[in-house]
Amino acid sequence: MRGLASLIAVVALAAPSTGLAQLASDSFGNVSALTSYDYVALDGSGSFTGTPLNLQANGQADVTLPWSFPFYGGTYTVVSVSANAALRFQPGAIVASVNQPIPSATGAIPDVAVFWDFLDPGAGGSLYWHHDSAADRVIISWEDVPHFGGIGDASFQVHLTSDGGMRFFWNDTWFGNAIYDSGASASVGIQDVVGGTWANGSALEFSFDSPQVTNGSAVYIGACAGDVDQDGYVSAACGGLDCDDFDNALSPLATEICADGVDQDCDGGDLPLDADGDTYDASACGGSDCDDADASISPAAAEVCNDGIDNDCASATPDLIDVDGDGSTCDLDCDDGDATVFPGAPEVCDDALDQDCDGLDVLSDVDGDTFLSLPCGGDDCDDTDANINLGVDGDSDGYSACDDCNDSDAAINPGALEVCDSVDGDCDGLDDAVDLDIGGSTALTNAYTSSNTLLLDGTSSGNTTFTQSQTVSGSIGAIVDLDVQVEVYHIAPEQLEISVTSPAGTTVLLKASGIGGSGQGLGLPVFDDEAASPIGTGSPPYIGAFQPSGQLSDVDGEDGNGSWTITIVDNNPGSDDGDLASWQLNMTTQAGHDLDQDGYVDSCGDCDSADATINPGAQEVCGDGIDQDCDGTDLASDADGDGFDDVACGGGDCNDASAAINPNVAEACNDGVDNDCDPSSLDLFDGDGDGSDCAADCDDGNAFIAPGIAEVCGDGVDNDCDSTTIDLFDGDGDGSDCASDCNDGDNGVYPGALELFCSGVDEDCDTGTSDLGDGDGDGSLCDVDCDDSDPLVYPGALEFVCDGIDQACDGLGSEVDNDGDGVPQCQADCDDADPTIYPGAPELCGDGIDQDCDGDIDEPASGTYTLDDDGAVTFEICSFSFPFCGESFDSLTLQSNGRLTFGDSGGLGFDDGSGADPASTGSVSDLTGEAPQIAFLWSDLDPEIGGSITVLENASAGTFAVSLTSISQSTSWPNASAGPNTATLTLSSVGVATLDYGYLSANVALVGWACGASNVAVVDLDDPDQPATAPRVGAGTEDALYEHFQGAANGDEDVDLANTTVELCLTAGADSDGDGWTDLCGDCDDTNAFVFPGATELCDGLDHDCDNDIDDADDDEDGYVSTACGGPDCDDADANVNPAQLEACDGLDNDCDGSPETGGEDQDADGWLVCDGDCDDGDALIHPDGEEICNEADDDCDGSVDEGWNRDQDADGTLNPDCGGDDCDDLDSDVSPIEVETCDGKDNDCNGEVDDVDADGDGFFSAECGGDDCNDLRATTWPGAPEACDGNDTDCNGVVNDVDLDADGGLDANCGGDDCHDGDPNVFLGAVEICDDGVDNDCDGGTDQGGGEMVADPDCTGGCDCNASPDGRPAPLLFLLPLLLLVRRRT
Repeated sequence: MRGLASLIAVVALAAPSTGLAQLASDSFGNVSALTSYDYVALDGSGSFTGTPLNLQANGQADVTLPWSFPFYGGTYTVVSVSANAALRFQPGAIVASVNQPIPSATGAIPDVAVFWDFLDPGAGGSLYWHHDSAADRVIISWEDVPHFGGIGDASFQVHLTSDGGMRFFWNDTWFGNAIYDSGASASVGIQDVVGGTWANGSALEFSFDSPQVTNGSAVYIGACAGDVDQDGYVSAACGGLDCDDFDNALSPLATEICADGVDQDCDGGDLPLDADGDTYDASACGGSDCDDADASISPAAAEVCNDGIDNDCASATPDLIDVDGDGSTCDLDCDDGDATVFPGAPEVCDDALDQDCDGLDVLSDVDGDTFLSLPCGGDDCDDTDANINLGVDGDSDGYSACDDCNDSDAAINPGALEVCDSVDGDCDGLDDAVDLDIGGSTALTNAYTSSNTLLLDGTSSGNTTFTQSQTVSGSIGAIVDLDVQVEVYHIAPEQLEISVTSPAGTTVLLKASGIGGSGQGLGLPVFDDEAASPIGTGSPPYIGAFQPSGQLSDVDGEDGNGSWTITIVDNNPGSDDGDLASWQLNMTTQAGHDLDQDGYVDSCGDCDSADATINPGAQEVCGDGIDQDCDGTDLASDADGDGFDDVACGGGDCNDASAAINPNVAEACNDGVDNDCDPSSLDLFDGDGDGSDCAADCDDGNAFIAPGIAEVCGDGVDNDCDSTTIDLFDGDGDGSDCASDCNDGDNGVYPGALELFCSGVDEDCDTGTSDLGDGDGDGSLCDVDCDDSDPLVYPGALEFVCDGIDQACDGLGSEVDNDGDGVPQCQADCDDADPTIYPGAPELCGDGIDQDCDGDIDEPASGTYTLDDDGAVTFEICSFSFPFCGESFDSLTLQSNGRLTFGDSGGLGFDDGSGADPASTGSVSDLTGEAPQIAFLWSDLDPEIGGSITVLENASAGTFAVSLTSISQSTSWPNASAGPNTATLTLSSVGVATLDYGYLSANVALVGWACGASNVAVVDLDDPDQPATAPRVGAGTEDALYEHFQGAANGDEDVDLANTTVELCLTAGADSDGDGWTDLCGDCDDTNAFVFPGATELCDGLDHDCDNDIDDADDDEDGYVSTACGGPDCDDADANVNPAQLEACDGLDNDCDGSPETGGEDQDADGWLVCDGDCDDGDALIHPDGEEICNEADDDCDGSVDEGWNRDQDADGTLNPDCGGDDCDDLDSDVSPIEVETCDGKDNDCNGEVDDVDADGDGFFSAECGGDDCNDLRATTWPGAPEACDGNDTDCNGVVNDVDLDADGGLDANCGGDDCHDGDPNVFLGAVEICDDGVDNDCDGGTDQGGGEMVADPDCTGGCDCNASPDGRPAPLLFLLPLLLLVRRRT
């Protein structure tokens, strides 16, 4: 069993821990809570070896504690340890073997019940105690201790700490018997027995006779502590968050370890390896399941497109996947299962499919312009617009709308000349700076005109030289051809010298002086290097192209943009005048001219057409004075002087205008700047990896400082980055900082706070204020005051109307019930001053009052009613007055115990029957004493258990019915029978009552009626002929009539009315002839006093007995003629009455001898007849005047047994001798015939012998109790028992293992003796050796005399002829002896 216990302990350590959760608390403030398992064996198998406590069954030992142990306000230094797994803080105190609930009643009960049960360490196992000074604890341990009777064994212990804490650890509570296993017969808890307050709330029970103390479980019981394990969290049992305040590895900030059965982070559970059951372990547990809460997410799942979830837990698999491999991800691909469908795919016309994912299928001719769309093989470049196709030329420039990029401007088309104007003039889609198609002729027409403005003054003093300039812009590329047209009017043009000067300063002579003839003007010559001839000597005008005097090609390669100047010189001034009419430059530039071949058009972006390293796309060379990238400036290498060159200069400075930005600068948080010039460095980073970025984290170098981190009290650090939260903070805002506040998470707890009594919390943090008190000073302690903060609220306080407060603490709600009818005014009591008025009250007729508060006045009381146990309700009969007992009743009271009462029942002066005792359970004296009344099932009924009560008044039928349906008898009534009862009593207006019974479980009840006690009839109600010939039961003239069913268990008969109907005559009708029978109760002729039911039949032609049989000679067919007709049958209606019958004590003249009830009616000669109330006519001491003694008999015949006697004073379940019991000491609950005998100087089992303990049932009393059984736990050990070689003194002679089976005086060698063969009396040490018998007779190790392998016996000498066979038969026996001994030891 020890091995099993060790195994169970290992399993328990691996089992899931419930953490530390508060279970219960007591009035002193102690709590019980589950805690982590920490069982420590003290048998030396672990790190500790305890001090043994050698106890027998019911024994105890005192242990001196190393400190004073606080317990319920007292302190104790000695604890008494009981064998029965309990502690008493009283030296020498014992604990009874029979456990009780906590708090216990009386007797030898413990202060601490560790596993209080009847254990027997004397039969096995051990008790130890040990002081573990390092952990400041005392461990008391029961290890492998069996239940009394040697049943199994159990191991458990309790740890006591100097602060009053107790931790219980149950390593193995399985005895192998369900009666005892797991605490099924044990108590666990604490109670202040030593201080005497255990019955007043100073007790805390964890378990009683319940198999919940399972292997590996652990419980803490004691006062709340702040932070026992110093991990910064208060125990959950004390309102904190620490699920195990004894293990600093468990707290809300701890890292959870998967599937180890421990809730490290106190979130309520361990983290399983595979929580979602998808067969993949959680990534947090080292597995591959990235979401272990969702079984649809695992490495085996298919990735779902663009759902924001990594479905297949493969970070390499993007959420935007490409299933069909067409190059388009699932968010863009409108059909990611078809590789022919993706954005930009070729559209198949008119197939109703959207191949290119633009939301449309492509149709052949959408715009209906008869031109097919391009995707469909046609030439309609825009099939959405009928105005755009190859047949449309909007600007008439010869290019269709499909080719012309601007079909509204004829200057823009694919054939146009590109100029440097930022317009795509040739529709090639290229920017002017790189469009090599740019260029062409530039014509400046009428650049200068004159209206005969005097150009040259012919006088000697006039102008001889004239210049005119014009500016050219928009010319692109270098000049490749220049023609100049000049229009000059002069009388002698031959005298003129004309030249032109380019913006670059090149002057070209167009016409030299002396060329040409005289005339009115030069005409309109065009000077062109390519002309056929120069101007000749002929007379002007000169029209056409002429070679210039100089070479216009001198300006080729120059930029045509800039200021051009024409100069005219008159070399023969005189009186001739002239003017310049116009002049024009016809310039042709090189198309897309790129002289340096750098890819940029000269003069249209390229700022140096001679240097291919200079253009808008060139890399700037820093600090060389050259604008390589044509942005207008040179770039310095390190403009900000921070030691890092600009990235544009090949350096690493991403902002060379700021010395605070370079690769050597630390990244600043959230400033919108890349301070360290490393684009991979985020501007919002998390430097310490605590989950808070640098903008929010006040110390991004410390992972324990961040927003959301709990502020640690008094550490000098702003842990939560909340500058408003001081280090000695006030977490709950109650005005006390965390250092002094014992629970800074509860603003109702702080030093100086008002101690709230009965809260289980130390509100004022002083640990000394009692939790039980009167908080509001109203005189009621908090344990009974339902609001101890309001002095107006306490038990018995005046109730205020409709204020929502239960001032009286009566549990009836917050509303006052002024009239005591059970319904407060605020719950629809329409008259709270009248207890007869409330919702559901019986309506009273003709009083003009709405009793049931339903808004209708004086309606019948029909309905369903609820009554308490021993309750009553009064009704009024509205449609008739009920004639009964000589009166007419308009009201009656229904008692919940099964009867109707009328008038002044109970004698209290009421006229509605409400004065009767509702608690009465039915007796003849109560029947007649509280008349008038009708009992239809009078017993101790309890409608609170269940069932229903209904009332129905039928005015037209003249009936008033009360029904009890499925009403059970009170479970506390001694005569109760389990089960429902159904009965209906119907009153009729003629004055009779009908009893209808359904299912009945009652065995004891009284049924009948009474108007008084003078004329009482006892009847058999289930006999339809009782009384004789009566149509209804009763004559109508009785004062009472009843049957009292007292039950077969009480010597009477059970209720036999189930499923029957009984009609009671009551006092109905009239008795006109005075014969004692009314006309409604069976008198068939109420004018003849000799005619009535039961009358003597006369042979006169009349039916005297009203049995519908005139002059019946033998009505009862008993063989005897009626005396009325001359026969001897004195009761011809009863076959049991005739001369042949024996007299019986039944009120009848059974034998018709004229003397009823004569003969042996008083058999015990006590002067009382059975008919007069002698309830036992066989015992002269039992009669109505008898003296009640305690003998389990009804001596005075009052229906109660042994009243006035205390039958079981010590409540141990057995009666004292005075009451016929066999409890030999009825003042001691440890003494009774059902107790087990123990060694305590008492006759526990009342067998007449003290301490006759025979635990093993071998017939010998234990030596510990004065007997001679040296081991009373072994049935094989007793004085004179055969000694066994088992290490025990089996025969109790004081010697262990003294086995001598052959009685030869030598003890068995196997048991340490010297008899080498204890089954042979001829073999023993010192016997004479016998030759040739193969036996070592003298046990000296030698056998016989012989050779070979035989061992010669030195005693066998002389005439011994001991030649043994060579096979050596005896030798193997010697050889096997050690082996046999080994086998014996192992068994």
